[in-house]
Amino acid sequence: EGIYFKSVARRIPTGAQSQLIVRDSQLSMQVHTFEENRKLISKLRVHRS
Repeated sequence: EGIYFKSVARRIPTGAQSQLIVRDSQLSMQVHTFEENRKLISKLRVHRS
């Protein structure tokens, strides 16, 4: 995923489009970590009950 964003950023000229891709990659990372956190939280809930 990270490699994909890097290659796309290299192909697209610098400016608004490359900034958009950087924002997209940051957003996908946030979504990924959110999903991981949710999995951890659900595991903790299972242990507690």
